[in-house]
Amino acid sequence: MLHLSSNFTLQSDRLTAPAELKRSAFENDNAGETNITKLLVCSILALLFLAPLEGFGQERSEAPVFKDGDFWRYRVVEHGEYMKTERQLKGIYELVFSDGRFRIFKLEEIKTIEFQPETGLLVGLVGETENLQIQFPLYKGKAWNADYTFRPRRRNVDRLVNAVTRVTDFGDITIDFGTFPAFKIEREVWFRKIDHWTHTYYWSPQTKSVLKYYMEVLKGAAAGSSREMELIKFGSTR
Repeated sequence: MLHLSSNFTLQSDRLTAPAELKRSAFENDNAGETNITKLLVCSILALLFLAPLEGFGQERSEAPVFKDGDFWRYRVVEHGEYMKTERQLKGIYELVFSDGRFRIFKLEEIKTIEFQPETGLLVGLVGETENLQIQFPLYKGKAWNADYTFRPRRRNVDRLVNAVTRVTDFGDITIDFGTFPAFKIEREVWFRKIDHWTHTYYWSPQTKSVLKYYMEVLKGAAAGSSREMELIKFGSTR
């Protein structure tokens, strides 16, 4: 049997009971809104946190920091009769970072000589040059354009060319020296409608350099010519 005293003992209680019920309902509604707010905040924070993960795990690389004594050794081979001039790149070359700049040496059986011609091409294997072969930061999907001048083989004047470069992939690349994570960078270069070159680079954040490079001439007087470079050693003398 339900007794009145168990719920409402005084008239004033009857007046206050509905207010208590409203307050309880309000508190429940407010708790629900608070939970929704917390959920929204958590979702926003999660998006803000996850956004940088595109570059996490070496899938995004900033410009490397070099130290005196860092060095990289490359094997270079050129193919095609057109490439056989006094400017031909062939053999073993070493890049050394010293006193804030890169120095290039050609390693021969009898002696080592400091090498000057076409050093821009070789320096581009480890750092940014005016040709923008590499432009940091690197991440899959990045693209950039560059206009620059260079002097082709068997030419006495510079040519202004246009280059379009894209970072097309990221993954492990195996060369004779080992397996390393690397970005695949593809570049197309044109001189008007006369000459057309393609370049492919594999740049690794682990070695702070290009692991492997391939160039092919598709159109022009040197069509069919090509160049290959591959890292065979890197480290520091200090």
